[in-house]
Amino acid sequence: MHNKIVGKDEPFLFLGDLTEEEYENSPYYNDVVKRLIKKLNGQFYMIRGNNDTAKDDFYLNECGFVRVFSGHVETDKAIYSHIPCNVTGNKINIHGHIHGSKLYWNIQPKNHIDVYWKLWNRPIKISEAIELYNSGLYVGEYKQHPENGNGDVHE
Repeated sequence: MHNKIVGKDEPFLFLGDLTEEEYENSPYYNDVVKRLIKKLNGQFYMIRGNNDTAKDDFYLNECGFVRVFSGHVETDKAIYSHIPCNVTGNKINIHGHIHGSKLYWNIQPKNHIDVYWKLWNRPIKISEAIELYNSGLYVGEYKQHPENGNGDVHE
């Protein structure tokens, strides 16, 4: 599915949780991740997710990523992050982390879109994510969480 959408040399941004923290010390698990990534088209970039605790060396040198970011990456039109973050103006936050739930704790869902692959049944291009958001097909729900004010959206 990935290789049908992403060209051989096309940039591809993982928005975190490529790996699972609980398995990262397993040589078998790490080998599976490396073999999978090497089968996929694209030049890979990653914003670390809350489960991506391996050292940069694993992602860069063993998996072949071009760059690994911590936190978020901001451009003129968008903010890319793992965990949804506050946005201002007309920018859109393209993120992962909420696994398609569309539920935002302590952050207004306006100008946010979750690109979790199972929500769309495939990886989507940035331009398509923006079009999907603008079309109204993606609508998030705000929920106040009394114990967690940092915008983390896991229940």
